[in-house]
Order: sequence, then C-alpha cells, then structure tokens
Amino acid sequence: MKYITPNEQIQHHEAWIIPMYEEDALPTLFTSAFEYDFSSQIKREKGALTTIYTFGKMPAATLCFVGLGKKEEMTYANAKKCFGTAFYAQKEDCCFYLDSAFCDSIDDRTIAKAAGYASVYSTYRMQKINKEEEDDIEVTFLCDPSLQKDIETGCLIAQCINHARDLGNCPSNYLTPDAFVQEALQLSNELDLDIEILDTMDLEELGAGAIVGVNNGSNNEAYLITLTYRGDPDAPMNALVGKGITFDSGGYCLKPRTSMTGMKYDMCGAANALCTLEYAARSNAKVNLMAVLAVTENKIGADGFTPDDVLISLSGKTIELTNTDAEGRLILCDAITHACNHQAKRIIDLATLTGACVTALGSRYTGAFTNDQTFLHSLSQAAATTGELMWQLPIDEEFHKEIRNSTVADLINSVPNGKGGSCLAAAFLEEFVPADIPWIHLDIAGPAETSQSKGTAQKGATGVMIETLIELLCSE
Repeated sequence: MKYITPNEQIQHHEAWIIPMYEEDALPTLFTSAFEYDFSSQIKREKGALTTIYTFGKMPAATLCFVGLGKKEEMTYANAKKCFGTAFYAQKEDCCFYLDSAFCDSIDDRTIAKAAGYASVYSTYRMQKINKEEEDDIEVTFLCDPSLQKDIETGCLIAQCINHARDLGNCPSNYLTPDAFVQEALQLSNELDLDIEILDTMDLEELGAGAIVGVNNGSNNEAYLITLTYRGDPDAPMNALVGKGITFDSGGYCLKPRTSMTGMKYDMCGAANALCTLEYAARSNAKVNLMAVLAVTENKIGADGFTPDDVLISLSGKTIELTNTDAEGRLILCDAITHACNHQAKRIIDLATLTGACVTALGSRYTGAFTNDQTFLHSLSQAAATTGELMWQLPIDEEFHKEIRNSTVADLINSVPNGKGGSCLAAAFLEEFVPADIPWIHLDIAGPAETSQSKGTAQKGATGVMIETLIELLCSE
C-alpha cells in the first residue's frame, strides 16, 4: 500500500479507480486532461463499472469509474461493496481516488476505512497448491494524510479475514489438525499470546469424552486449543468458541457423495474465531478475549463412534449418539465447558453446524441463537454497521425436551426426523451453558463459503462474521 498527494496525482501511471455519485459532476482533473466532459458515458448506479481509455491524455492508460448511487443512501456497508466491485476487477496495481467518495451522509474516516478494507478483501486470491506465489495487487491511495490511519484499520481487518479465508480454502490433506495447531502456535509466538494445547491424551485425562469420541475414527490427533489475549486487565473475559472439523465425512452416518465436497470448510468457525482474536491482538484492542478451538476430523475408522454409543462430556453430562454426522455440537459442547472453566464471562460460538440453517435462511444469512437478548442486540447492531446478515432463530423449552429424550443418557445429539434442526442443535449447545453466562450461537453454515465468485470476492471461504465480532468486541 502506498499514498500519494494531490500534487503527485497527475503523474501516476497505474490504472485509476474513481468513485462517482449520481449527483456529482466529473472532477475537473479529468475534464481538463481530456478537454471535454464525458460524464454521460459513466454509469452511476451502485457498483456499476465504466472503463475509460485515456489514449495518452493522462499517464494512466485506463480510468475505472465505479458508481456509488445516491449520496443519501451511502453507508459503510454500501461503500465496501461498491469499492470492492472495482478492486475485484483489477488485474494490476492501481490507484484509488478517495476524494470523490466523500459526501455529507457518511464521515470521511468511515469512507477511508471502507476503501482500505475493500482494497485488501476484494483483491484476495487463494494461492494455488505447489505453484509459485503471485504478487498481490498494490493499491496506491490518493488521500489526505490524516486519513491514512483509517485506511490502514480497514486493511488490517481485511488482512485478518483473509487469513481465515486462507485457512478455510486450504485442502484438508494440508490443513490437518496438526497443521491447525502449528498455525495457532505461530500466531501465539508472533503476537505473544498465551496458548494452551490439549491433545487426545490430555483430553481423555481431562474427561472431554465428546470431542474424543468424534476423533476416534481418525488417525490424527484431536486438539482443544485455547489462545488468550488480554488487552484490559480490569475487564471480564470474552470467549469465542470455534468448530474446527478439518474434514467431515459424516462418520458411520456417511454423507452422500454430493455432500462430501466442500467439507474442508467445516473448520471455518475455528478459523474465524482465531482470526478475530488475531485482529484484537494486532490492533491492541482494549478487550480480553479467548479463542477456544475444538479441532479434529470426523472420519470412519475401526474405533470410530457409532449410533447408540454414549459419550461422557467434559461437563459430566452423558450423550446418546443418534447421528455421527451431528458431530459439531459434540466437540463444541466440550469447548464451551472448557471456556467456562477458564472463567469466560460471555461466550459466542461459531460453527458451520447445520444444513437445516441453510434450508431456513439460505446461503447469505447467519443463524443466531441466544440466552441473552441484550447481548444479541449488541451483536445485531454491530452486524448492521458492517453489513453482514444475521437472523435470530428460536430456542424454547420444547426444543430442549426433544433433545433430552433418551432412556440411557442425559441428552441425544440429534433428534431422528426432527423438525427445526438448527434450533435443536442450538438447544443441545445451550444445555452446556451456565444460566448466568450470556451466550450466542452463530450457525454460519450458509455464508461461511461461496461456491462461485461474486462481484466483490473470489469463491471459497468468506471469513463471515469476523468483522461483526471485531465491531462488537473491539469497539466497545
């Protein structure tokens, strides 16, 4: 990332991105260079791109105008989308003309942050396996020096999200549970974070029978990784609990072939929790934050868990297995108990948990469940700011009754032919949350990854809800 001043702008040779509102005239910089007003050629609706070739009238060969729509409709979320459309289309280094994006409906610092975010998030490309690493597109910002810090804040948020996208996009034979541990160790060493790593033997000794049960079919270790960042010694500890199934076959309740592809993304909850904490540490946020990451595979093996087995969780509650493909809630329940044992005062868990949530809300919305409406209201306000979509779904006593319906254990892990599968999964998790601990469960099964590239981002892992969690936890 580079910055230039207005005095340097006219000599800049790289392609320009120029935001344009419906109401605005073409900046005099361009009418002077071209010696006529070509405003009528520029599309102004949100996200629309217009390429103008300069034919030697300016040092830059092309100008990319991006429409912003009406000024009164501009928000941080809209700015990210519009800017992202322009950045995603770039194949080479470019220059962003920030001044034309300013308006009275939104403050300049917020626009600068959105531009920084989009310049990193939308130029992201996954590194192909065993290929020479390609250089990232370098963006130069034409802006007032006072806005550089805000641009860099947006860039840092997107860099942490892209780290989570890298983890999610990595094939499961490369991102094994052991490799995930190495990622956590590397981050803890770089940022001087406290880290606790419990392997399968440690978990057996601890009594975390739910996560160990899921791991029994794998020839790789299970891990419960806890990283802790302390940015405010006098504040309570928040916990992000992440589901880290690096590959999910469904176990002996085997998934259909068409449902097996993409199961490398079943660890996105853990990746997104890890990289939210990464931002807190890199930005020196005034928050205390713990990431508790339950990491294993759900595979078929000689010792794999089977339906009708009973597992004893870390909490001491017993669980009858009715479906080995409902494994995410099993590793999360032990991780939630572990977070409580480490004095977490608020808990948010993230998981690609249920296909039922995708059926209910589609692929754009995160399903949200809570035992504390005030806590969820704060998260909803943060999501409204960032533009991420979430929708509250219910947990009531009837859902709890259904998952308590076992003759041999305290709970069943899945209700056969049950309706409201995402609500039943959330009710199962709530059984492990003390009543006095505010808790939110985020089912990110829909928006955790996209199967096709969109106008602002490459297909693959999205890093969903990281920015919203940053807005909630690091801006309070």
